[in-house]
Amino acid sequence: MKISCGMCEGTGKYWVLPSEKCRSCDGSGEVEIPSPTTENSEFWIQANGKSYKRSGEGGSGKWLLFVNKNEIDDTWMKIRQDTIDENLGSSSKVSTKRGWLNHGMPEDYVICVHTPNCKDREDVDRVRHRLRELGFTGQIGYKTDEATARNLDELLYKE
Repeated sequence: MKISCGMCEGTGKYWVLPSEKCRSCDGSGEVEIPSPTTENSEFWIQANGKSYKRSGEGGSGKWLLFVNKNEIDDTWMKIRQDTIDENLGSSSKVSTKRGWLNHGMPEDYVICVHTPNCKDREDVDRVRHRLRELGFTGQIGYKTDEATARNLDELLYKE
């Protein structure tokens, strides 16, 4: 999927020297967005909000969304855009084909929607509410990054 280049805002012109073509999109005004089902070089694709910060004072965490391989590309584009628009958490990431193949090709990919402070229940609940609005109405889990780092399967919240 192609979107308007963020560096030149779709003009194709280099923002410092308008007589030169944009180096980010090579002058086309568009950039290719990698999709989870075709990305082979990285295990994850990440999207950040404009005020992205990785961890707050309580430690970061994430909502875990498991999405079928037939729906992952469209679902990721919605989550990605909502993250960039700062309607969700501080960042989101999705597993890719490389990670999918590396883990024995399960039926589902995973999307992690991060919040900077897992103890800020108001923000965690705000993100969960927005995920419901986006169609994630079934039960999903919230896991701290500390639990992930310690290779623990425990969830902080399950809603």
